[in-house]
Amino acid sequence: MKLQLFSQLLTSLIDHLHVHSHNEALKRAQVLLKMLDTNDLLSKFSHDQLHRLKMLKWVPCAKSSVDKKPSIDESQRSGFFCPDEIRDSKYEDIVGHVMPVVKIFSDRVTSKLGLKRCPPPEKVMENLSVLASQIQTMDDPDTNVDFKRKLRSTYEHMQEHISSKTFNSLVVD
Repeated sequence: MKLQLFSQLLTSLIDHLHVHSHNEALKRAQVLLKMLDTNDLLSKFSHDQLHRLKMLKWVPCAKSSVDKKPSIDESQRSGFFCPDEIRDSKYEDIVGHVMPVVKIFSDRVTSKLGLKRCPPPEKVMENLSVLASQIQTMDDPDTNVDFKRKLRSTYEHMQEHISSKTFNSLVVD
């Protein structure tokens, strides 16, 4: 119970600190991440407590490529996000340009925080749009292996999830 309260206080503090002191917030976030990964702390959270944790911006990760601006300052290339705004790195090919993706948690923590959920269809479509816009800057898109892999992954994902009402309405509109 004390660890649970401590982690809730720490996430709230990180959520407030990231605006004023990026480095201090990052240190505290790393402590919390280590705590969550080494202890089965999240299993002791109630549904409401876990929901509140998912709404706070406490997870440090690199910004998506669309949000990144050329900068020397690390605090502008990375940020704090609530777990609902990010996805596991396994989705990098289909939303990596428009959503932060991470691989910093154990499978248990990743699942508990909802990072393995399918990304929102809107984000998949937005990412596809970014991929399409990159074609103009490529010498030969047919030979760009990275581009082709991302495009294939996106279309496979869309095909597997086309029955989703939300996805279907996005494709039809």
